[in-house]
Amino acid sequence: MKFSYWMSFARKMANLGFYLTALSSTLFIAMTVFFVKDKMGSYKNLLLVLPVIGFFFALFEYLVDPFFHSYNGSFAFFRLSSFENYSAKFNMCALAVYVALYGSTVSVLALQFVYRYCAVFNPRYIRMFFEGPQFIFSIIYIAFFCFLFFINDLIFNQLDEYSTEYLKNDMMESYGVNVTNVAAFVLVAYDESGHIRIKNTVGLLAMSLELNIQYIIIIYCAVVMSSKMQQKLSTLSEKLQKVHKQFYYVLIFQISVPTVALFFPVFVLFFVPFLDIKISFPTGAILSSFALYPAVDLLILIYISSFYNKAMKDFIKLIWRCGKKNDSRIYATSTANSYMFFHSYNSGFAFFRLSSFENFSPFINLCALGCYVAFYGSTISVLTLQFVYRYWIVFRPRFIRVFFDGKRFISAIFVVSLSWFCWFSNALIFHQLDDYSSEYLGKDILDKYGLILSEKPEFVIVAYDENGDVRLKNFLGLMVMSSLLGSQYGIMIYCAIVMSMKMQEKLSVLSEKLQKVHRQFYHVLILQITTPTLTLFFPVFALFFVPYLNIEISFPTGTILSTFALYPALDLLIMVYIASYYNQALKDLLRSFWRTFRRKNGAVHIDPSIRLETMSTRIGSTTM
Repeated sequence: MKFSYWMSFARKMANLGFYLTALSSTLFIAMTVFFVKDKMGSYKNLLLVLPVIGFFFALFEYLVDPFFHSYNGSFAFFRLSSFENYSAKFNMCALAVYVALYGSTVSVLALQFVYRYCAVFNPRYIRMFFEGPQFIFSIIYIAFFCFLFFINDLIFNQLDEYSTEYLKNDMMESYGVNVTNVAAFVLVAYDESGHIRIKNTVGLLAMSLELNIQYIIIIYCAVVMSSKMQQKLSTLSEKLQKVHKQFYYVLIFQISVPTVALFFPVFVLFFVPFLDIKISFPTGAILSSFALYPAVDLLILIYISSFYNKAMKDFIKLIWRCGKKNDSRIYATSTANSYMFFHSYNSGFAFFRLSSFENFSPFINLCALGCYVAFYGSTISVLTLQFVYRYWIVFRPRFIRVFFDGKRFISAIFVVSLSWFCWFSNALIFHQLDDYSSEYLGKDILDKYGLILSEKPEFVIVAYDENGDVRLKNFLGLMVMSSLLGSQYGIMIYCAIVMSMKMQEKLSVLSEKLQKVHRQFYHVLILQITTPTLTLFFPVFALFFVPYLNIEISFPTGTILSTFALYPALDLLIMVYIASYYNQALKDLLRSFWRTFRRKNGAVHIDPSIRLETMSTRIGSTTM
């Protein structure tokens, strides 16, 4: 394998790109949501789309392990490794998704140019296509071009008999890969008669057209804005002029830097096969730099925009203050602000913080409360994954390698993160305070707790409006929450029932020790979900539906829900109590502590002379 070094290099670049993108995306989203205090309107939504797509682009490069190779009048884009337990079609689709995500990143940048253009020259289009529910048009636009890139590869660039014959010897010699056994898209420019192969050429031209549409939009907006923007902005305040100019320069850099350094040189390589040059070259060594593109894009925005300059400084200051051990004010603030409470009143329900982070905006305090809700949801997801793991390890061991072993454990992290995001979003979308719920609950909260509800971070459910009709917004939020929990419990119950019925038969071929381990972990999981479900989750979840009974009640539900704080400790104690591994580990730990305690406190006194005499006696007896 003459290009094994470059294969290894590409993998390392993909790993580096993924870690940098994950870090920069998380940092960018955190700064946009929590630290950028200036109002950016609906443009904030577009800014958040880019790191999300960029993250998935880098994630797919990390998981899919793609590589490019140029050979004479052709090139191949293939996977260095495949998802072994899935069909060739599935692996092909995974490769096509990677290409599609690349296309969608350019679409997002084109939309950002359109937004900046409309914001300066046609502000009414912002309200028509970007604000509130109309933002769905942007999502459709991105999804449309994503789909075009995806379908283009599947239709025009799959292997056929001629391309397989053309590439197989060089691929085997260069990478030790049989091209028919891996997921691959190819372009072979000419057939055996020297004529252009129409199918591959149409695929390349379609991809060029899709990219050119995006670049034409970008170039048109950029040229018009550069020539006429100053005149339009002259009527605005100096601060707004500065904001528009900064975002314009950010976009110019965001598209220019990767275009000149990455996209254009690489795109030229796609047309090299039509020159029919004698070449065998690991193009993937160059294209691996694509993995850095999402991180570079975000860093450009953070570096140039004063919004993000300021947000970055605030973020660093916060970390610095939190890191100072003698900063008692921050410690006191964080301790005081950890208190949350629930209250039920007639057909209403409020979940609020008794105090707030004083130096942060109301939105940040609301997000902190949303995070608490989201972490509750993600704990259930972790237990669900454990049930799935135990089920698969008994009945479908190959799925363990596909989804849990090595770097594929990222799939489990993704499931938990998705659950976390769903709970967080649900609370922010469906359960925020509005005028009616504030009026309905405010007086009772003031009487019982001496708090003005509208001044505290809170999520609410008010079942009925003033006409006695069900309030759709809160009801939908409750249904979403029920669906999230119901789906998790459905998976756990299914796995538990099947394992209880069929596990003995499957385990009979294993050693007695392994059978004992499987049973112990199964019983641990049953107790870990059953105990808190019966004592905490079910009674509490029933309380969420109490408002729909419209009972005359004013009750501090938080006194019951405070038992949630015991749940993580209870879960771990069940594991330690039942699993023999942890029984033994705990006993060893206690023995170690006991021996250390006795040594330090002189519990064992030994006369040194007796000890020396005994040693010398033993040595003497040995030499004799």
